[in-house]
Amino acid sequence: MYAVYNSHALPRQYSKRLAKNMNAPRISKETTQYCKILRDKENNISNILDDIFEHVNSIQNEKQQTIDLKEIIFTLIQTNRSNLPSVRQHEFFTLIQTPLVNLLQQWTLKSKVTEDDLFFFRNISKLVKALLKSIDDINLYPSWINNSSLIETLASFLKYIITSKKNPNKRVIKYFLRFFNIYKSYQILIDENSTANQDQLVGFIDPIITCLTSNFYMNSFHYLQNNVKKLLPRQKLALLHCPRFFISYRGK
Repeated sequence: MYAVYNSHALPRQYSKRLAKNMNAPRISKETTQYCKILRDKENNISNILDDIFEHVNSIQNEKQQTIDLKEIIFTLIQTNRSNLPSVRQHEFFTLIQTPLVNLLQQWTLKSKVTEDDLFFFRNISKLVKALLKSIDDINLYPSWINNSSLIETLASFLKYIITSKKNPNKRVIKYFLRFFNIYKSYQILIDENSTANQDQLVGFIDPIITCLTSNFYMNSFHYLQNNVKKLLPRQKLALLHCPRFFISYRGK
């Protein structure tokens, strides 16, 4: 069987670390076979995702399920990404919610970020971005994006990023921004649709207000005054993305 990741395909900082780990977790034989099919399939991946969803759901061990999901997600972002928008409504992607929520909650509580978890978070964010890229119709968003637990966790993590006295990991914020941008674009479409429920993303408003009234937000303007040419991810979140989301919100 294969290790969770193909080290030849990984960015250098990850492949070096994984190469040292001779006891890396192993993916199941079935998942290895499914991933090979995904790599060989040029289009119409819906049917194979049906089988993968059934297989992953049948794995009783949560740790093993997560290991297999890591490999499947990594394979999906390595295949032809033009296939992904056509399957954005597929129920397989609901399986991403639990490990994603667990990661963010873990980082909020412990502030410890391992390279393996960071790489998994990176892959999830790239996959979701590819799935939901360039949507211009609110009805095209999949229902799983409105999962209350997912929104609550993302909102809590946003608040943690802004209020943390320590500087959170820059790469974590960079990948988090991919998620927040998706919801920001979604909110803008909600605002433009008079028949849409304007309170769908109300869970983000409290942490955004916390951001806009925080010392960090004010200090970021001072940072700009020092002729800085490039904003850090945390400052982009505070100065650009939170205000844009807030302006587009027309709910209660």
